[in-house]
Amino acid sequence: MINTLPVELALAIIAYLPISSIHAIQLTCKQLNDFVLANELELYHAAAIQMGYIPSLSFSTHDISSLYFAYGIDDWKSLCQRRFQIERSWSGEDYSTLSAFTATGTLVHRFKVDEEVGIIVCTTQGDGVRVVDLRENKLLWSLPREYVRDFAHCEYEKGFLIFDRLDRSKEVWRLADDYQAAGKPDQSVKYPPRDNQIAASEQAFLQHESTYPRGHFKPWALFIMPRPTRAFRFVYPTLLVGSTNEFFLWDVRSRDLVQTIPSRQNPTYATVTPLESIAHLRYVEVSEKHVFVCSVSALLVLSRSDGRCVLELPSDRFAYGPVYALQDKVEPPEGIQSVMVRHPLDEGILITPLPNRRYFDKFKAVHVSSCGRHLIAMLASSRLVVIKHFEQGINGLEQRMFQINVGSPRSASKYLTFVKNKVAVASNHGIFVLNLKNALEDGHDSGKEIVVSRVPALHNALLLQSISCLHMTDSAVFFNWHQEELDDDTTVSERAFTSWLRDSTFQRTRLPTGDVVMTLEPGFPFASNISTVCSINFVPLRHTND
Repeated sequence: MINTLPVELALAIIAYLPISSIHAIQLTCKQLNDFVLANELELYHAAAIQMGYIPSLSFSTHDISSLYFAYGIDDWKSLCQRRFQIERSWSGEDYSTLSAFTATGTLVHRFKVDEEVGIIVCTTQGDGVRVVDLRENKLLWSLPREYVRDFAHCEYEKGFLIFDRLDRSKEVWRLADDYQAAGKPDQSVKYPPRDNQIAASEQAFLQHESTYPRGHFKPWALFIMPRPTRAFRFVYPTLLVGSTNEFFLWDVRSRDLVQTIPSRQNPTYATVTPLESIAHLRYVEVSEKHVFVCSVSALLVLSRSDGRCVLELPSDRFAYGPVYALQDKVEPPEGIQSVMVRHPLDEGILITPLPNRRYFDKFKAVHVSSCGRHLIAMLASSRLVVIKHFEQGINGLEQRMFQINVGSPRSASKYLTFVKNKVAVASNHGIFVLNLKNALEDGHDSGKEIVVSRVPALHNALLLQSISCLHMTDSAVFFNWHQEELDDDTTVSERAFTSWLRDSTFQRTRLPTGDVVMTLEPGFPFASNISTVCSINFVPLRHTND
């Protein structure tokens, strides 16, 4: 029996089991129950390390309370139980609730969440940059609207904040604590911070001196782009900036341009010319080995080592492998408080398009898995394309690719994020979370392994169509929620208006040739937009929504 083994070996074996199995072991016999109770501290600590619940081996029980999801916890067993509960919550099997972070203001445009530091960083429609305490829901630091352009895009990771300026340059700021630890920046570098950044930093410090250094940032660099650019993405330590002709890769640590990849390549598998694809650049993504590009006509994967096109996937296909669609019914949880419910998928079907027929769609976003081997892309018509082992190129692609529909073709897709085998996607049809852990493993039937959940309370096309950002962490999904204010004397009921909006967002047209064209119609003009960061939480929050 396992309790006859050396203690260290027995603990190492049990640590590989699911958390729920530890309790099952205790029920087996008195000897095993006594063994678990006698070694509970070491056992659950080993399990927390093995399951990746804590960031490092040096993490102690005194550090547990610093974890966003571990509020009120001070021991390893409770930590593992909380994480087990969170995993169940992702699929609607345990506690979840909605919450608003009102300190972000009412004009949120883009935002990022750092649970480890405990902050929300957001750019706005016209209120500058705001940094909010994730635990206390209060403003910590800000830059004014006079300094930051309206609707600036922002990226953030590992303490580095990046946002764009109207002159096509990119500002890089760093958390004050990390800035101090790194020492004063070397002004001899090619792209140091400029005087206006330093002045803005000093003014921000005076305005928020009482909260220093928590949530404060210091200017780190100003990256000047060689030519006009269209999209940028930051995955520490690399900032990728795309233009119609080239892709620029910057290292934020050294504050320098480290690589330039020309877009004028000869793809190994081409259906459209590279120049045509990049001319309509919509989104970029970067990993350690690859650059990913979304355009109106294709999805491209480029090698960072030599610029070669590893894969090109046109956006005019009727289907991308087996197609899995949401069923009409959902599975509401029983006996638990949960805003997240399970949403089953229909069996996958293979669609055989008619010869010479095309589906004029466009890729809007793409993200790569943390292992760097798989990708998921989002088309404008709420179709998700999952490709396993994309580095293998076109060979065997049909067997490594499948499609998930998270709405009808008229339900315009809004945002996509991919974190640790979980995908969150927002469309005019809802906010969905897909667990692809088993589906991405070799030897599994991909479709049967997909777990899809959604939040019925957010099924309102009038409000969903205004989402401009979505962010996912280990324990929550964050999104900005717009509340449209209509005149009191309006003659259009909310239900009728919502129905009109849903049906008119996308126009699906079949041409005489048999081709299908998706066209986006302008949105209805509203008097005002109120946009605040909200979240789907799987743990009790420390703050209230006062």
